[in-house]
Amino acid sequence: MKKGLAILFVVTSIIAVFAFLPRANATDTYVTLDINPSVELIVTPGDRVIYANALNEDGVVLLADLELVGKKIDVAVTLIIDKSIELGFIVEGDDETIVSV
Repeated sequence: MKKGLAILFVVTSIIAVFAFLPRANATDTYVTLDINPSVELIVTPGDRVIYANALNEDGVVLLADLELVGKKIDVAVTLIIDKSIELGFIVEGDDETIVSV
């Protein structure tokens, strides 16, 4: 009886944990911006950001004051670029820019 309750508790706990994690649907898109800082966005088919994830320490600094969830992807990218310039991660007028799609 106790073993059955323990197993039920573990299974219920696992389900509860995964129920509250951000989820991406098969139709959602992952967008990664790697300008050091590195940031990953999950975007819905309606072009709305549903999740923003820092991929390194500079990304954590960059995302600290940005509220990107719910924003359109073009607005979110503009905010990221503006904040990157403000923090000195992007230097305006720098000759070296690499864009990958």
